[in-house]
Amino acid sequence: MVLIFHQFLRNRGVDVKLDVPFEMWDQPSVEITSLYKQCVDMISDFEDELEDWFYHHQEDDLLLYFCRERVLKKSDQACLSEEVFRSSNTKTKSSIGAKRSDL
Repeated sequence: MVLIFHQFLRNRGVDVKLDVPFEMWDQPSVEITSLYKQCVDMISDFEDELEDWFYHHQEDDLLLYFCRERVLKKSDQACLSEEVFRSSNTKTKSSIGAKRSDL
């Protein structure tokens, strides 16, 4: 929204000073870029496991099947019990079945 308003003002001849160069408004932050790269790398490294879950184990919770049992070491699993993961990623078996039937 800020970018649209900024462009509107510039088109009308108003000189608007921002702390960030105009060209950088469309660029994702360093943190986002880094997380994206890590995600792509993980998908590449565990492609077979993800494919196996998708085709054969969708009834299993992805956090348990993939993260707890295949990716994370036992000492790194404390993060999986945080509320952020459980509340946003829990799915009922009926919603998973509906997705599978759509394929």
